[in-house]
Amino acid sequence: MTASGDPEDNSSRNAAYDRAEDAAERTQPPVDEFLVLDERQLIRIEAVHRGFLYQHLYAAACLLLAGKAGAGHIIVERDEDIEVQLPDARVYAQVKTRQDVLNPSDISGALERFEEIRAEHQNGLRAGGARFVIATNALPSPALLKKIAADDWPDDVELHWPGGPEPSDKCLPRPADSVAGMAAYCSDLAAQLPFGLLRPETLTWKLAAMVMLASAGTPPREDHSFSREELPDLFEQLVVQMQQLPTPPPVYRAQVDEPALLTDQPVRIIAGLSGSGKTAWMAEAAVHAPLPVTYLDVGDTPGPALASAVAREVAAKMFGRSNDKLGEILLPGASGLDMVSALSIKLGEDGLHAAVVIDNSHRIPAADIEALVARAPNLRFVLL
Repeated sequence: MTASGDPEDNSSRNAAYDRAEDAAERTQPPVDEFLVLDERQLIRIEAVHRGFLYQHLYAAACLLLAGKAGAGHIIVERDEDIEVQLPDARVYAQVKTRQDVLNPSDISGALERFEEIRAEHQNGLRAGGARFVIATNALPSPALLKKIAADDWPDDVELHWPGGPEPSDKCLPRPADSVAGMAAYCSDLAAQLPFGLLRPETLTWKLAAMVMLASAGTPPREDHSFSREELPDLFEQLVVQMQQLPTPPPVYRAQVDEPALLTDQPVRIIAGLSGSGKTAWMAEAAVHAPLPVTYLDVGDTPGPALASAVAREVAAKMFGRSNDKLGEILLPGASGLDMVSALSIKLGEDGLHAAVVIDNSHRIPAADIEALVARAPNLRFVLL
């Protein structure tokens, strides 16, 4: 008989145990990886998270629309889910997500809260007018449609739903029918941002996370608020000068009857043969110019891209990282000409003018230059 401590005997015994365990595992039913104790509880949990995520994406869309709508602040989870402060009014939005239709009972609490907020505006406790919105991913039930069509429905309350009427306030998005649809809507808006560094989808989820942070009152957003001035940084829009004025010659001898660099004329054309000294003259004259001078060499720039290039260079030259100004210029969906127009308006409001020197301007179609000049009355153009 082999001793109990013999290695050979232990090895045989272990092999037998392994074969028995393998056989037992083959006879047991597979474990369901998605088994839950309470399926109804899981459904409730999913609904809660789906509702908050939809609401955060809706608020992200409001941030992306804020600049173009002239909104000063976007506030989340304070008196209402979302509050948009406009120059003359505040828009309060309650966001509702449902798997089925939206019923009158689903909005009764919101209407009561709207009444309390309305009273504070009427009593002068809150400045400006007030408008109210219930935004939902669900279709309104027949009973709710009847309710909003009745004579006693408040004039200052709108119901927004997918496929419903266009929102009256441009600061609010049209609701999508799902979380995925709301995310896609935000990404479409983000794709229209000029000079953005992030992919649209990345910016969308960044904004949703920032909204969630603000909703919790977490520093630095204890006030649950976003201001228009911080939007360019929040959107990670990069505005830097890509071109600098050429260095003037170490020794420059002025010629007889040299033209002045700047006049009151919106456009001046300085013509001369290649190598005749136009750029050297401009570089020297810019040193003594009373206005900021922005320089662009457009030799390789397509005509349709000229306005965007001018907007980028002049905005960086005039405002740098002054986000309160850039937030009114770098708007989602704005074309190059739109940005130039907004830039010119902002310069006019501040009592400023700027000079723009466009080198190799003969390579740009005249129609593109004409369109640029027409949209920028507070810019002075010198074409070389």
